[in-house]
Amino acid sequence: MKSLHKMIVLCTAIGAIMHFAYLSYSSRYIHTGGEPDQEMIEPSMEGPRGAVPATAPQSWILPKDYPQIALDGGIKGETKFRVTVTPFGEVDECTITKKSGYPELDKRVCSAVATRAKFYPALDDSDRPTEGSYSSTVIWTLD
Repeated sequence: MKSLHKMIVLCTAIGAIMHFAYLSYSSRYIHTGGEPDQEMIEPSMEGPRGAVPATAPQSWILPKDYPQIALDGGIKGETKFRVTVTPFGEVDECTITKKSGYPELDKRVCSAVATRAKFYPALDDSDRPTEGSYSSTVIWTLD
């Protein structure tokens, strides 16, 4: 195990016992159907900062996630969401913050993000992993 990884695991274990501030981060749009952006930059390990994606957000929602009923009906939309990220960098909870108007699209967002998204945890003022959040938007297009 790499020493940085060991440090994060140790800090996370300590952080799980203590109560820390809730930090958040927002992203740019995630477009469905686009090629995943494979170039990810490791974030600063100095806090405070919100949770930061460890996997490309474009890889969280795939073309196969587009509901068939929406494809058949030519339905497009925009779904905004927020996830709570644990001190271990895992999605704990996903909430739709702005519905697209089509429940079929909105249901797919949290399911896919909870399954595919991985994060670098938020860091508190002492650079310890803590619970945080991440917000973004999925634009469902038929391009």
